[in-house]
Order: sequence, then C-alpha cells, then structure tokens
Amino acid sequence: MPRYERKYRIDQLEPGLIEQWVRHHPASFRPLHPERQINNVYFDTCDLAAYQQNLMGVADRRKIRLRWYGEGATRMNAAQLEIKSRSNETGSKEVILLGDVEWSDWSKLLKQVQRLQPSQELLPVLSNSYRRKYYGTGDRHFRLTVDRQLTYRGLWLHAGAPDERLFARDPVAEEGVTIVELKYEQSLDDRADHILQYIPFRQSRNSKYVNGVQLLYG
Repeated sequence: MPRYERKYRIDQLEPGLIEQWVRHHPASFRPLHPERQINNVYFDTCDLAAYQQNLMGVADRRKIRLRWYGEGATRMNAAQLEIKSRSNETGSKEVILLGDVEWSDWSKLLKQVQRLQPSQELLPVLSNSYRRKYYGTGDRHFRLTVDRQLTYRGLWLHAGAPDERLFARDPVAEEGVTIVELKYEQSLDDRADHILQYIPFRQSRNSKYVNGVQLLYG
C-alpha cells in the first residue's frame, strides 16, 4: 500500500524536548509498543547504484535491506528482508520474514538477496543501528517514529561476510541526531494537515543509508 513518510532530521535538541512535543501534540499520539533497537544491513551494487539514484532524486527507485531487532550480536533475531520501493513522494515496503538467522547462514541469505534483484550483483555495503520509539493516533492511521543513537559500521572494509565479531567493534555515531518520521497511507493525505501543521520541525529528505555511506566512505 503506497504511503507517505514525512521525515524530519533534528540536530542537537534534547530528546526530552522531542518527547514533550510528541506528548502534547493535538493528535494525541500514544506509545504503540516499547522502545527497541533496530539493526539493518544495506545492499547495493559495487558502484552504489541505489545510493546514486537517491542523490539524483530518481522518481522510481528501490533498495534492499536486512533488518533484525535487539542488542545481541550472536545472531539476527526475528530477521526480515525488506524491499523498499519509492515512486515520487510515496513509498511502499515488501517484507520477507526469515525468523532467527545465524551468522553461519550468511551465504545462503546473500543468495536469497540476489534473487530479489538478479540483474545486478548486490553486496553488503554498511550496517546501522538505532533506538526507535513508536507512537500512533488512536485509530492507528498515523504513526510516528522517533529514532536516536544512530550508529554505522562499514562492511566493504572487511574481508568475507559480516559476523558477530564485526558487530562487536566500535561503530561510527551520528552525534546529537534524532530522526522523526510521520507515516500514513496515501489515501489519508487529505487528513494529514491537522497533524503536519503542529510539527515544529523542518521537513527534509533523509536517508539513513545515504547518511551512512557519506559518513563512512566520504
């Protein structure tokens, strides 16, 4: 289902002030479930085709990532492959549930990723992790996420497949950055004004993948 993802990159603002704004928003956002850590591995071609398309603002594009939850690095808990597609201002996401995945299954997983985009050879380029809080309106038609403690690790710089030893190394952090996203289905856009007008932050194009590539590889 096509949806809008309105993104706001907020620099050097205390998390408590952002939480206060969420609590006092007229839409009465409420927590949907407990805060948790999200981990991703992003796949791209050797010439970073997905990265370049994002920078150029290509209207129709997609990216593939592996996602799992939790702070443990010994295995990927509740892992899933996600194919995120973008068409002009709206996006959609296809999810393939994998269950708990061991690092020893990496070569098998990479073959599965390749089948999703057989015309191009895909490689793991970088990983990132962050803490996410989830909020929603009472009818859950509008969802708000707040991401903080964003960190990145480069995968190109290491021989072989990523494993738990790589994820135990010190990451590179985006200090003082919080990403707020408002997400809702395209069909609800005419109802979004009463929420958007009370967001005091400047909307911006923001991609954690693009940010990570620029931070790690320059």
